[in-house]
Amino acid sequence: MDIIKQFPQLSPEARANLMEGPSMAPPPGVRSNLVNPVNSNSMAIVVLSTCLCLSSITHAFRVYCRAMVIRVWRTEDYLGVLAFLCYVGFAVTLFLHAHYGGYLVHQWDIRLRFYQKVIQVCMAYSLLFGFTMLFAKLAILLEWKHIFVPEGRRSHFFWTSWSLIVLNIILFSMSIMAESFTCVPLRALWEPWVNGRCLDKKAIDLATAYLNLFIDMFILALPQTVIWKLQIVRNKKASIAAIFSIGGLSILCAIIKIPFIHLLKYTGEGDTAYGISRIYLLTFTETTFAMLVFTVPAVPKGFSESCFGRHIMRSVRSCRRIGLLTKPGRTPTRIVSMESTGRTRLQRLTDKEYGGHGAQFVPLESRFPQEDNTKHGAETWWNRSPC
Repeated sequence: MDIIKQFPQLSPEARANLMEGPSMAPPPGVRSNLVNPVNSNSMAIVVLSTCLCLSSITHAFRVYCRAMVIRVWRTEDYLGVLAFLCYVGFAVTLFLHAHYGGYLVHQWDIRLRFYQKVIQVCMAYSLLFGFTMLFAKLAILLEWKHIFVPEGRRSHFFWTSWSLIVLNIILFSMSIMAESFTCVPLRALWEPWVNGRCLDKKAIDLATAYLNLFIDMFILALPQTVIWKLQIVRNKKASIAAIFSIGGLSILCAIIKIPFIHLLKYTGEGDTAYGISRIYLLTFTETTFAMLVFTVPAVPKGFSESCFGRHIMRSVRSCRRIGLLTKPGRTPTRIVSMESTGRTRLQRLTDKEYGGHGAQFVPLESRFPQEDNTKHGAETWWNRSPC
């Protein structure tokens, strides 16, 4: 450490040798492996790629649904796009970490010049995480307010939503500012020979993690009270509740992450590079589930209205109709020729039920009357969902 503090006074050759050496002294009896250290990059890249693909696909379905199907674009949609752009940038920082430092690589196996990049990537990671979660949670809360609160009504859900919106803005604005001024000047983080004034980054990270978890639990519980009061079939109610409970997986990741932050030895205290890798993967998984909370409710409609989705659904319907023909005990069916077009169609004839006309395939929602749920502060979810 003393020689690093004297870095500006060293000769160019000594500086080059120092930068090519290990970023911390190895423990007694351990030799640094700066050429090909043991790492878990393959596992990390699989996790990162899976999360990124899943979030990208669901976000694409949501954008298609909002822009091309219902053609309604609200404030939460703009926030969702901003959140996704920050999320992609967030993913890039984690791929860069695999390049410069590596996942589950000990700090004494990383060259000092690469470890400087690791610290810079860490700063970008912290800022992009804050922006991603800020925009994503604002989008989620505004979306739920439109779904569960009738226009013009000031219900308990309405005021709770706005309270959580304000809390999120305050929390992540303060977190982003604290990260931006962790050290003054900021380069003192990766250039320890620079004299700077630094905040306690561990305290910042723990405060952000605990407050974020606290707010997430409120957000998760917010729609459940409304959903379980809806006057709909219980199975449908459970399905809707499950969709809005995806955030529980994000909370689980946040809970697991907190002990790792407590155990992490920050720069100058120990093996920072090894411990931070686990936090990176947990944080990215947590953020991915937060993004899915916003995008998944729109996936069914976006999928069914896309060309690919319509093709799949037509194939499924065809298989079901063929099954009706071959299954014993079903209502008799016959093929009616459409001479004008040269096509055929399956037509189930039941004089008692259809008066001699072909059976109509009626959407499920239209077979059951929808009850008025405004007394509960929400309409049926499929009428007020994102799509």
